[in-house]
Formats: sequence, C-alpha cells, structure tokens
Amino acid sequence: MTKFSEPTRFPSGFTVSRRELLKGLGMTGSLLSAPALSLASSSGVHGARWNINCDTMFIDRGFVSPVHQGQVADLAIQFYGWDAYENPFGESKIEERRASSMEGVRYRVNAQVLYASKALWLMDCGLVVFSNQPPPRYVKAGSWVAGEISFGLPDCDVKHLASMDKGIPSITNRVQIEQVLLHSTPYQTGIKNGRQVRYRDTTVKQWTAVEKTQPTVPGLDNDEYMLVVKSLSS
Repeated sequence: MTKFSEPTRFPSGFTVSRRELLKGLGMTGSLLSAPALSLASSSGVHGARWNINCDTMFIDRGFVSPVHQGQVADLAIQFYGWDAYENPFGESKIEERRASSMEGVRYRVNAQVLYASKALWLMDCGLVVFSNQPPPRYVKAGSWVAGEISFGLPDCDVKHLASMDKGIPSITNRVQIEQVLLHSTPYQTGIKNGRQVRYRDTTVKQWTAVEKTQPTVPGLDNDEYMLVVKSLSS
C-alpha cells in the first residue's frame, strides 16, 4: 500500500501539489491516476474522472454497497457542502455543464437543474448529482446554477427517494472505480472538556490505496474513503 498527502491549499485547478504529482507518477498500483490528476472535469465527457467521498457509516447503515477497484457500477452521487447563507448557490447565465476540481472531493460547478421538489433536487454538472435538502427558491427544472460543492455517496435510502415521484430522472451514473483510497491520517489523543479524546490532524490528509471499501472494522479506523472514478456515461 502506498500513501500520499493531500495539501491544505492547491494551485487553481489542481488537487495534488506538483511535487506529489511527480512523486505519484513514479508509483505503480497506487497513485497513477490519483485524486483528480485531471485539472478539470469536462461535462458529459466519457472518461472524465471524479473524486467521490465514501463515509463508512453509510455502508454500515445499508445506504451504500461496498465497491472494489476496477468495478463498473451505477452510483447515485450526493452533493453537499452548500449553504443558503455561507456558501450559497447562485443563478447562472452560463448554459454549459462544467466542473473544476478544487480540493479532494470539492468542485466549483456550473450545472443545469434536472428536477426540483421541496425535498429533493437533481442537477447535471457533467456528473448527475442530487441533494435531499430543500433547494433555493429560484431553482426549477431547466434552470442553471453555479457554486462550490462536494461529492459523496448517499447518506440516505436512494431507492426510497426515487420512488417518491415517477417523474424523477435517472439518479445514477455509470462509472468505473479506478482507485479506492482509505483516509489514513494517524489518530492522536488529547484532552477536551476534561476528557481524553481521539482526533486526526487533517491539515495534511494522508490516503492509502486499498482494494475495496468495507464496513467498519474495529481497530482499522476505516471511517472514510475517497473513490477515484471514471465516467462511462456519454
């Protein structure tokens, strides 16, 4: 297994530093196509690569199935990390689906809304992604929006969501899992409110290439994965 570090800040368009990128190109079986070696993901392009978060908690709850390197899968992908006040979406006058990689699983996107209801909205930024939070008031099917978001596997029962309305478009993307990366930043111990706690110093995240995701394994600290996927959708 090989580890690499994710810097806290990146040059525009990169998700790994030049030093780490060059280091990674000399590796075999690990970082060859690592977290967004692509500078930006072109919308709707077969072969575009994306970084997707996978929280082990959602595997444990049955919302997400384990995946392995090389697998072709139809994944529902949730977007999060936006807020109506601190990190709002804005209406966009640019009618083009596109996404620029920022850091890890975070992207700056321009997207077309495919579906919107009070409890769910779906948009296409080159990757079809959904949110189970109420959308901004101006959002409606066909409108264009722009903002900064993160991508992850669902924290909810997608089949139940899709059954809520027969008019919901397909919520999945056909992708190939190119890499499975385990968050492996070592835990530290400290005192908080008079109690000993375990925490990770995430100023520089470490990731380890593994073969597959899996439910929580006691002692492994496998609480978070990042998937590097290649779009097979046209």
